[in-house]
This record gives sequence, structure tokens and C-alpha cells, in this order.
Amino acid sequence: MDKVLVVVTLPLLEVEYDIFVPINKKVGTIKKLIIDTIFELSDGVLNHSDNFKLYNKETGKILENDSFVKDENINNGTRLILL
Repeated sequence: MDKVLVVVTLPLLEVEYDIFVPINKKVGTIKKLIIDTIFELSDGVLNHSDNFKLYNKETGKILENDSFVKDENINNGTRLILL
């Protein structure tokens, strides 16, 4: 499975995480993976909420849950924001 390393900024906790995400999965799936990962890394501080949205930090574009990661131009080093 091909993966890319992205930088996820979480303004709510004022932190950034480097996370590997698979490119052949839907954005909604990797969003859940990112939330679960940050939940673990933050010792449970992050609430498991379905209200989070992923944004491309460079373009400000909201990443739609039904689109595939590879179709959203997400590559190694892409910076994402979880709000």
C-alpha cells in the first residue's frame, strides 16, 4: 500500500503531527485515521468528533470525505489542517 507523509496541524491543541496516510483510501477514512492517531498521541485530549474537517493548508480547500487521497493532490510534505 502506498503512503505519503503529511503534516497535520491541529489549531485546537496548537500542535502539528507528521502522519503517514494511504493514498488509495477516501479522505473520510484517513480523517478518521488522523483523528484516532492524534487522540492517542495527545493522551485522549482530542475529542472523537465527526464535526472535524480537513483542509489543504496551501490552498484552503476543504477535502471532501468521498474523494480519494490521490485525487486531492496530497503528496509527501503536504500540510493539512484539522478543524
